[in-house]
Amino acid sequence: MKKKSKTSIIVAVILGILCAAMIALCVLVFVDGSVGKLNQKARTDKKSNFKETEETSGDDEYDGTGKDFEVVVNETAATEEAAGEETTDYICPESSERELTEEDVTALQSKTVANLPEGKDIIQMVINEMYAKKGYQFTDTAIQDYFNSKTWYQGIAEKTDDVDAIFNGMSDIEKANVEFLQTYVQ
Repeated sequence: MKKKSKTSIIVAVILGILCAAMIALCVLVFVDGSVGKLNQKARTDKKSNFKETEETSGDDEYDGTGKDFEVVVNETAATEEAAGEETTDYICPESSERELTEEDVTALQSKTVANLPEGKDIIQMVINEMYAKKGYQFTDTAIQDYFNSKTWYQGIAEKTDDVDAIFNGMSDIEKANVEFLQTYVQ
């Protein structure tokens, strides 16, 4: 009789393990079958920031050298330009969003901007751009022509030559940036 009860206990334990394994398998199939497909779709919808530049050797393993890929900087902007869509076209688009730093000034000074008025300092042009964003009408023809060529400036309905009104209408960040940048104007 003892042998029968030991056997039934062993059978019960084995059946319990099999049931637990079946439940785990069902959960795994459910997760991979439904949620997993959603995750796979999300992964395939996201564009990669890498672009293959050479034929690979057919080996699917990454060797860590980086020879097969190049980093694509600002892929979205390149795609928009290729599609004929407008880009921001600002010299310093973040000048209204955050306080600028010395690093920003250094980066701006090394930046090449197409069609800047000849002989105009880029830092002064960033300040001018901040005023232009608010609708300032410049008396300097070269500067005014530069901003007239910008679609974002053309879209400003009301323009004024009242520099004080423009400055007073700026946000605290913009005012701080104007004052900060003026220390770098040559």
